[in-house]
Amino acid sequence: MYSRACLLLAALGWSLVACNPGASVPPPVETRLTDTDARVVEQLTGLLAEARKNPDSARARAVLGMAYEMSGRLQAAHESYAQAAVLDPNEPRWSYFEALTRSELGDLEGALATLDRMLALDDTYAAAYLFRGQWLLDLGRVEEAGTAYTRATQLASSQPAPWIGIAKVHLRSGRPKEALQILERLHQSSPNHPSLNQLAGQAYRELGDLEKARAALAQAKPGKQIHWPDSWRSERLNYQAGFGAGMMQASDLMKKGKVTEAVELMEQLRAQRPDDSQLLNNLSVAYRNLRQPDRAFAVLRDGLERHPRYHPFHLNISADYQRMGDIDQALWHLDRVVEISPTFAPGWERIGSIHFSQNKLPEALAAFEKAARYKPDSHTYQLYCGVILGRLERWEESLERLQRALEISPNQLSVLIPLGRVQARLGRFEDARATLADARSLSPESRPLKQADELLLKLEAAQH
Repeated sequence: MYSRACLLLAALGWSLVACNPGASVPPPVETRLTDTDARVVEQLTGLLAEARKNPDSARARAVLGMAYEMSGRLQAAHESYAQAAVLDPNEPRWSYFEALTRSELGDLEGALATLDRMLALDDTYAAAYLFRGQWLLDLGRVEEAGTAYTRATQLASSQPAPWIGIAKVHLRSGRPKEALQILERLHQSSPNHPSLNQLAGQAYRELGDLEKARAALAQAKPGKQIHWPDSWRSERLNYQAGFGAGMMQASDLMKKGKVTEAVELMEQLRAQRPDDSQLLNNLSVAYRNLRQPDRAFAVLRDGLERHPRYHPFHLNISADYQRMGDIDQALWHLDRVVEISPTFAPGWERIGSIHFSQNKLPEALAAFEKAARYKPDSHTYQLYCGVILGRLERWEESLERLQRALEISPNQLSVLIPLGRVQARLGRFEDARATLADARSLSPESRPLKQADELLLKLEAAQH
């Protein structure tokens, strides 16, 4: 039977020869150190030498990974953490670091699998469940996210982050009342927290209380996010040096809502590395959070001149052109997004949204269908397809899409109401009544629900 280390090697694609007695994982990961701060070169060179000197030391590989991560070398960091996890498969921290870097590289499914390995070793670390909940929500696996956040509340009941996660799950599941109960309780201790106000505004809106929704959203100033204690991850800070350290510090400032300070630091870093695409993208986001769209736009223009094939620049600048009313230019940049990254669902979503706002329904449908193809676990894309098909009076196809959306994410008010309307249009009055009753149990005062009820009565009367 293979050992745990052998199975990890196989999962990483490394040769199982390494499972033979006396064999080892691949040599420590090396990266090019040109155009790097002298302090970073000295640090990485020393840690690399230490890892080579002690090839069986999991900690040496993990420390090298931390230094790589702090210097912005995410792929090298991920590979180093993976090596550490193989060398010491009973140490949960190495698998935890591997999972986090894997998520930052865009592989959420892989990150979840790695995190499961870590939780099998230590199921008492609250931060792991918070990341798990966040990733599952991103993947549209709402019920599983709720389980993760519930476990986090058991481990860290005094922290707001797990409860906010539960509130998000309630909202995604069409339970705005339950979400609001949590948010109002948290609001007592943090009345001006923009994340709470943003979610509360969404809950009020779904409950049909537009006045309270507007009041909450007016206080939802961007720039501050929920963060949580993570003592394991904090160890990385010991290996901050040079540009990477500055990037990490700027990221932490953003998370704490200190956006002005983050911008000042990033502008200093920009003077050192004016070509760094991640820095420029983060800086544009920060300026946008400070409600300085002109500066954000200028940074993105600079970024595109330096990196015309970096799709986040095209995605973000398209929003600026849309804000300025230049829809053709916005669409041009979104076309570049899906040209560079054809399977990037948010790019297709943005294209579909613009066409939908212009009432170009066939074009909108084509874009949302591609978004749904590349992210089939998103109920939102199926919902948009269903709504547009309904607008085109393609009722059977609309019904199929809306039912698919409900399968992906049950008890969604935003899905139940249009589904009930389509069922009524098809003459399936009993089904429509049952669907709208489910919607009523979630939000009895919803205005769109009342309109759907009226449509059902009208269509039934027309048949008699």
